[in-house]
Amino acid sequence: MTGSSGAPVAGRGWLRPFLAVWGTQTTSLFGGGMVQFALIWWLASRSGSASLVSRAAIAVALYGLLDRRIRNLGAAESTPA
Repeated sequence: MTGSSGAPVAGRGWLRPFLAVWGTQTTSLFGGGMVQFALIWWLASRSGSASLVSRAAIAVALYGLLDRRIRNLGAAESTPA
């Protein structure tokens, strides 16, 4: 719903879509973390190499940091000045 100026008017209709998006994002992040944990666990049980497992864990951490950084840069560039 919009007001006479065309700006959105706060009402109760925003809560259900917000909770749906928030819930699906939370589930997605939790699932992604579980997959990463399971892959590192599988790698540890298969290889038995602490060095290989630590390199995999560092790669996962770096991917998470770089992904967040890239997304933040993209959001900053698309924001009008």
